[in-house]
Amino acid sequence: MPSARHDLQLLAAFQDGERCLVWARHKADGTLYRLADGDAKRVRSWAKEHLECFMPECSDPRLTTVARHPRRRDGFSHHAGSGGHSAEGEAHQQAKAALRAWVHDTLGDQGVTAVAEQASADRTRVADVMVTWPNGRQVALEVQYAALSVEQWRTRHASYQEQGITAVWLLGHQGKHLRRARAYSWEPAGAADGLIALSDLHAAMAQAGLPVLWINPVWGEGAGIGTASTTTSPHRVRDGSYGDEHGDSFTTDTAFEVPPAPRQERAAFHADPLTTCTLTPDGLSTPTLQRLHHSERLLTSLNAARQAIDQARAAAEAEARRAHEARAQVRADERARWVQQQRERQQQAWDASALKQRVLARYGGTIPSLLSVRLGSEGGIYAPPEHWRAAIYAAFIWRKAGRWFTIADAYSCIAAEGIALERSSPRPRSRAVTSWLEHLHLHRYVQLHRDLADSRRILRVTVLKDLDSPPPSKAPTPPTGATTRAAAQPTARGAARCDPVPHPTQRPEQLTEQPPQRTQPAAPPLAVPPPLPTRAPLQKVAGPEAEPALLTRAQPSTADEAAGTGTGTATTHDTRPPRLRCRRCERPLDPLLAEYGLHILC
Repeated sequence: MPSARHDLQLLAAFQDGERCLVWARHKADGTLYRLADGDAKRVRSWAKEHLECFMPECSDPRLTTVARHPRRRDGFSHHAGSGGHSAEGEAHQQAKAALRAWVHDTLGDQGVTAVAEQASADRTRVADVMVTWPNGRQVALEVQYAALSVEQWRTRHASYQEQGITAVWLLGHQGKHLRRARAYSWEPAGAADGLIALSDLHAAMAQAGLPVLWINPVWGEGAGIGTASTTTSPHRVRDGSYGDEHGDSFTTDTAFEVPPAPRQERAAFHADPLTTCTLTPDGLSTPTLQRLHHSERLLTSLNAARQAIDQARAAAEAEARRAHEARAQVRADERARWVQQQRERQQQAWDASALKQRVLARYGGTIPSLLSVRLGSEGGIYAPPEHWRAAIYAAFIWRKAGRWFTIADAYSCIAAEGIALERSSPRPRSRAVTSWLEHLHLHRYVQLHRDLADSRRILRVTVLKDLDSPPPSKAPTPPTGATTRAAAQPTARGAARCDPVPHPTQRPEQLTEQPPQRTQPAAPPLAVPPPLPTRAPLQKVAGPEAEPALLTRAQPSTADEAAGTGTGTATTHDTRPPRLRCRRCERPLDPLLAEYGLHILC
C-alpha cells in the first residue's frame, strides 16, 4: 500500500498509476465484484463463467483475467476485438463502484445505502453515488473527470445545497483537474517537485469552505483519496517572543500545514487509502484532512492569542506615545515662551540701543534694506535680524574695504552685543549668518572665500564696499583679452554670479568702470607668460574695538585736509597690492590660487 505521507514520488504514483480494469459484474444478480491482486489465475475459469463487463453499453461484455502480479496489478481483460473503453469513462465507472462498495462495507450495518446514478428529490440533479442515512440525510458523491467550469460547478453545488444535500466533489486523478506545478523562473530546479497547481475550480472550492479532494479507483489494494495542503506561519507583526513555543522571529516561527487558501497557486499533495477515510452526513474526511483541520484550529487559537498580545502592546505603546508627546509639547511650549521672551527682550534692547539710533541718524531715519531684508532663514539668533546684522556691519564692513573676517568673528560680534544664540543646534544660526553674507556677496559688498574641498565652508569674508560707497549697479566691462566663453554670459542673474568681482586688493580708482580697450590684432601671442605680481597680505579686521566710534566718521587730519583727501583714519587702506589676474583669461584671480596663476577651469 502506498504511504499516506507526502513525498516526491507520491504524486507520480497517484497520478500516473497503471490503467487496469479491476471491477466486474455478476451475470446473475448484477452485483459488483472486485478482483484482488494476485487472484487472477485462481479465479480465471470462474470469472469467465460468472462475470461480465460492468461498463454501460459494452458491445461484448465477456471478460477474462490477466495475471500481472507481482510486477503489475492483476486485472480483467476483454476478448480480442472488444472493449476499447475510454480511460476517463473507465476510471469514472470504477470510482463509482469503489465508492459504493466502500459505503456498503463501512456503513451498511447502520442502514446506510449507496445507490449509483440516483436523482435528487426535485429531479434536477443526478448524483454519481447518492448515500442516504436512515434519518433521511443524504450525501451526493460526485466523481468529476470531465472538464468543469467554475460557473457550472457553482450552479450544481448550489442546487444540492438548496435541497439540503451535502455534496462531496472528488476530482479525477487524470486529466486537467490534477496537474503538476511548475517552478518559477527565480526558483532552482526541483523546487516544485511533488507540488500541484491549483486552478480556478480549486480556488472556488476552497472559497466555499470545501476540501479539495481527488480519487484514484486503482491505487494500492483499493481506491485512494488525494488531499492538498499548504504551509503558513502564525500571526506576527514584529520580531520578539509572544510567550509561546512557536518561535520568536519571522524566520523561526513554526510552519503550520493547513488546507489551501483560495488565492494560493500551488499546494503539497497527500494521499490516503479510501478504507481509512470516514463518511458522515456532513461530508467525507481523510486522515490527512483531520490532521490539517487540527493544525488549522491550533493556528487559529495561536493567532487569536498573538493578536490579543499585539493589541495590548499597541495600547501600551499608544499610551506611552501620548505621554511622550504630552511631555514634548510641554517642553516645546516652555521653549516657545522662552524664545518669545528672548525675542521681546532683544527687540526692546534693539529699540533702545545707541547702535540703532546711529544707523537711523546716518541713513535718513530708516534701516537700510541691506540690513533689514528678510531671507527666510533668520532662526537660531534670538534678536531682530537688523540688530545682529548692524552689529556685524559696524564692526567688520563699514569703512573696512580690503580687510577680511571669519564666521567665528561674526559669532563673537553677535555675542558681544548681548544677543542670545541657539546652543542645541548650530545649523539654524549658521544658515542665518551665511545666507545674509551670501546676499552681500551677490550684491558685491563682500567676497566669500570658500574651502576648495568643501564649498559649503566659508574660510573668510573679504570686504569690498559698504553703504557709504556702494558697488556700481552696472557690472564692469570684461578686461581686454577675455575669452569668448567668459564674455558670453548676458543674463542679469548670471551676471551677478559670473561677472568678474573686484578683488579686495584692488585700489579704489581701479573699482571704477574701465573703458574698453582695443585689442591689437597683429600682436603675436607671448611665448612666455608674464610674471605674476607680488601679493601683499590682507589686513584682518581687528574687531569692534578697532573702531570705537561705530558709524561715525573721524575728522580728517591736518595733513589730509592739506592734501584734500579727507580720509582720516581710512588712509591705512590706500596701500594695497596690485590686482591678481589669471594668466590665460585675464579675469580676476582669487588669492588662494595666486601660486598657480590660473583658474581651476583654465
